[in-house]
Amino acid sequence: MHCRQVQTHFDAYLDADLPTTQRIQLEAHLDSCAACREQLLQLERQRCGPKTPSDPPPEFWAPMHKAVLKEYDKIHPDPSPKKASWVALYAVILIAVIGWTLYQPSPKDPTPSSSHTHSSTATPSAFRQ
Repeated sequence: MHCRQVQTHFDAYLDADLPTTQRIQLEAHLDSCAACREQLLQLERQRCGPKTPSDPPPEFWAPMHKAVLKEYDKIHPDPSPKKASWVALYAVILIAVIGWTLYQPSPKDPTPSSSHTHSSTATPSAFRQ
């Protein structure tokens, strides 16, 4: 087998899809050709790709987590507890003032006094005998 012919079968060789006779011929060529051996090794490295861990260590995530939280805080600022307590205090005072104003008797309404009241036992003059 010639180099070009061998190189066309590298993928099938790495996938173990070559028939036995072609595999034997390719391996015999690789034994005698350093250039094809090197090219096969490069192809094998490319196919495998870089090795990456399945789970990165915790120290990998810590800076990323901090950066994400920092960006989130920029977008959604938290009101300070001091500010929130003042807002709550103002709301309570406002509700109290409104409630007191609504339930205060107005000065126009006469307040019941003893001179204007009629006794419940008084009978109208038309019914007196």
